Amino acid sequence: MSLESLWLGKNKIECVSGLEALGSLRQLDIQHNRLVSLGDGLRELHLLSELYLAWNAIESLQGLPCPSVLSTLDLTKNQLSSLGGVEQHADTLCELWLSQNCFPSFDSVSALSRLPHLTCLYLEHCPVARDFEYRKTLTRMVPSLEQLDATAVNRSLY
Repeated sequence: MSLESLWLGKNKIECVSGLEALGSLRQLDIQHNRLVSLGDGLRELHLLSELYLAWNAIESLQGLPCPSVLSTLDLTKNQLSSLGGVEQHADTLCELWLSQNCFPSFDSVSALSRLPHLTCLYLEHCPVARDFEYRKTLTRMVPSLEQLDATAVNRSLY
């Protein structure tokens, strides 16, 4: 099937399955549903470049498509407390939206340092964002970062 964009927001979806036949899919939106995990439903979507999973209850990145060309990943307002598995997208990931998750410390987001092309990051309203050195530490951790929480990164300040 040659479908390239699929929007499934606000449908009370609890499980991702049956998408393996959509090999041409480039954009997938499953926001505002009831997902707690990704399972294996996305693994075969190798051409997926934009994945929107905001406002679910996802606890782990296990199940992301791999290999892929994923450049934008939105996981805003989920239940993530670590980024294990995100480094499998190190060659392509440019934008990562993680606001309103459960990251307790910089250790829990240390995988960000292995994303050399990451230019845009949202972590606001996460416990780690309360740290006094938040912007400074993330700017050092991710040298490619240009925007943090909707504000341009000014490296001359750090």
